[in-house]
Amino acid sequence: MYSHVSAAALWGLPIVGAWPAEIHLATSRAAGGRSRRGVIRHPQEHSLDVVEHEGLRVTSVAATAVALARVLPFGQAVAVMDKAIHQSRDGRALATRADLDRAFDQLGRVTGRAAAGRVLDFASPLSGSAGESISRAGIFVLGFLLPELQVPHWDHAGLIGFTDFFWRSVGRVGEFDGRGKYLRREFTGGRSTADIVIAEKIREDRLRALGFGVFRWDWSVATSLPALGDLLSRNGIPRAR
Repeated sequence: MYSHVSAAALWGLPIVGAWPAEIHLATSRAAGGRSRRGVIRHPQEHSLDVVEHEGLRVTSVAATAVALARVLPFGQAVAVMDKAIHQSRDGRALATRADLDRAFDQLGRVTGRAAAGRVLDFASPLSGSAGESISRAGIFVLGFLLPELQVPHWDHAGLIGFTDFFWRSVGRVGEFDGRGKYLRREFTGGRSTADIVIAEKIREDRLRALGFGVFRWDWSVATSLPALGDLLSRNGIPRAR
């Protein structure tokens, strides 16, 4: 059955960086079989939750997320697991925290179990994008105070919006700006890039009027720990105790 990054592609889970060209399959130890050009086989020592999706046998969202959390770098694994439990505006999610817990419990004593457990403990349904997840993981790894996620802010005119990151104790707002915010229809709502930029500027001005400092970054910073650490320091984000 399809597993790992191939299953992630079928479920719409994010892989940060270039997608591998190979097809990834999970097999039982008894079934055997070797990897060959273009196909990577993953013999499994534990049971897997397998479902049918679009006519294909594929590991479930939760099993896929946990399997990837065993092998991916921490930040990339967090992006996958955050997406798995992220609740859309209509309240739906690809998987629940309980689903992830069950998939994790099925692992038994295997290589990468501790790494998957760390990702599971850190995952949040509030992350709005892979860029936000990678950024939050970097903030944690660098030892900075972790922010609150998706906090609503109000002024005399009403709701300003929900911020990606909010450090309440120091009055700082952080925003991850991926290209999707300006180009993908699910985020643009049919608005032009110019309209979105103007709306973001007005939103930022309203936040600053409340006394908050606002700073932004993109993928080049989110994927570079030195650059992210420098940005956080320059904007007064404290180290965690």
